[in-house]
Amino acid sequence: MTLRSFTTLLLVFLACVGVAFVISVVVLRRYQRAVVRSMAERISSPGPAAPPRTAINPPARPLGFVTTRAETAAAAKRGRRFTLDEPRKTALVYLVSGVCFALAMFLITFRTYEAAYVGRAAMLVWSLSWPAMMVWKPVSGVGWRGWWAGVAVYFAIGVTIVAAHSALFPADRFVSSRLGMAGSLWAAFNWGMTAAVPFLMARRVRAVGVLVLAAAVLASLGALAAVKSQQAANLVVVAAVAAGALGWPALAGISRLYNRRLISDESLYVDAIWLLYGAMTAMFRWDQGLSVVLPAAIVPFAVFKLVSHAGFAWLGRGSAPPRKLLLLRVFALGDRSRQLFRALAVPWRYDGPIRLITGPDLATETVEPNEFLDFIGRRLTKHFIDSDATLDQRVRALESRPDFDGRYRVEELFCHDDTWTAALGALIRGDHLVLMDLRSFSPLNRGCIYEVEELLNLVPLPRMMFVVDGTTDEMFLKATLTDAWARLDADSPNRDALEPRVRLFRLDRINSRTIRRLASDLLQPASRF
Repeated sequence: MTLRSFTTLLLVFLACVGVAFVISVVVLRRYQRAVVRSMAERISSPGPAAPPRTAINPPARPLGFVTTRAETAAAAKRGRRFTLDEPRKTALVYLVSGVCFALAMFLITFRTYEAAYVGRAAMLVWSLSWPAMMVWKPVSGVGWRGWWAGVAVYFAIGVTIVAAHSALFPADRFVSSRLGMAGSLWAAFNWGMTAAVPFLMARRVRAVGVLVLAAAVLASLGALAAVKSQQAANLVVVAAVAAGALGWPALAGISRLYNRRLISDESLYVDAIWLLYGAMTAMFRWDQGLSVVLPAAIVPFAVFKLVSHAGFAWLGRGSAPPRKLLLLRVFALGDRSRQLFRALAVPWRYDGPIRLITGPDLATETVEPNEFLDFIGRRLTKHFIDSDATLDQRVRALESRPDFDGRYRVEELFCHDDTWTAALGALIRGDHLVLMDLRSFSPLNRGCIYEVEELLNLVPLPRMMFVVDGTTDEMFLKATLTDAWARLDADSPNRDALEPRVRLFRLDRINSRTIRRLASDLLQPASRF
C-alpha cells in the first residue's frame, strides 16, 4: 500500500470514529430520556401499599451521630491495599498481554532473523505496544499525573532500545537518524489510534461507544475496498452496506457474550481497542494479500485474549465472599453523582457487586450491552418492574459472582414511579452494605426522606453510611433520622442497639485518596462500634 493510500485510509477511519462518537452521544441522550420517561410512568395495577408502622414506645437509647472526615489518617492506611492493588493488577495483566500482542504482530508481519536487526525488532515491538498505555489509565484508575509518569517510562524504554542498538550495531543504517527514525516509526503505527481513542474512551460515550465502534470498523473496511479499487465513488456505498449487513449481528453477538459472562464491560472496550489496532496495523501489509492481512488482524488479538485470560486465572480472584453494596443517592446531583460512582466503582467492583435503582443521573453510566440492544429495538420497557412477580424475578436474578477478570458487575433495577418503593424494600432487606449520597439533601427530596427512614428501620446501623458535604442540610437530616428513630418498628434490627450511631462521611472533594478512605470506613465499621 502506498503512503498516500494509507494516509487516505486513516483519514477515512478517523472520520468514521468521529461519526461513531456523535452517534453515541445522540443515542445515549435518547436512552436517558427513554429511561426518565418510563420511570415517570405508573403501572395500571400497582401492588399493595406497605403496611403501617407499629405504634410502640421509642427505643430506650437515643440516636447519636458520628461524622468522619476524609482526612482521617487511620482510614487512609486501612484503605490503601483496597484501592490500589486490584485495578493495577488488572492493568498489569493487560500490559503483559499487549506486549505479547505486539510480539505476535511482529512475527507475522515484520519478521526478520538477521542478528543486526534485533534492535529494529525491539523497536517495532515497543511501537506496537503503545495501546497498552491508552488502556492503562481507565483500567488502573490512576490520575493524570500517574498516567503521564507511565508514558514517560514507556518512551524512556524506547530511548534505551535505540541507545542499546546503536552501541551493539554501530554500522546499522537504522541508527543513523536514531531517535528521529524511532519517532517516525512510532508515529506511523500509532497516530491514528492516539487520535481516535480519546473519542472512544470519553466518559460520556464509553458505555456504548465500543458497540457503535463495530459499525465504524466495518465502514473503515469498506473504505479499504474503495481505496484498493481506486473507486472513490464506492466508498460510502461499500461502507454502508457492510455496516448494515454485519453491524446488527455483531451487536447481538456482543450482547450474548456479555450475558454469558465471556466478556465484561471493561474487557469490551479494551478488546475493541486492541482488535481495531490490529486491523489498522495489518493494513501496512495490504500489498501482500489477504494471506498476510487476515492472520495479522486475527492472530495477535487471539494471543492477547489467551494471555489475558491466563493472567486473570493466575490471579485467582473471586474466592473471598463478595461484599455487596447498595448505592442510593439524590438523583438531582447529576454530574456530581456520576463522579462519585465512577471513582468508587473502580476499586469496589473487585470486592463485590454494586446495586442500585436506575435514575436519570447514572442511566448512561450503567447501560449494559443487552439493555442498549433492547433500546435500539424499542424493547427497553421489558426491563422495568411492573408487578410483584417481576420484582421477585429481578431480585432472584441478581448474581454475586465475578466476571472472568475478577470484577463484579453493576446491577440495577428499572422502576416505574409506583414500583421503586417495593424495589427499595427488596434490596435493603438483603445483606448489603448501604451507601447513600445525601449531598444537596433538603426537605424538597421527599423520595430520599422515605429512603432514609426505611434504611434506619430495616438496615443494621453498622452496615450503612451517609455521604454529606457543605450542600447537605445536616440539621434537617439529623431531625429526620431522630424522628424516624422514635418510630422504629418492634422488629427493627436497630431497636436494641447498645450504642446507636448513624455514620456520616463528609466528602468535600473526590479523588483517589478520599475514595480510599470512604471505602475503608464503610468496610470496617467495627472500629467505631
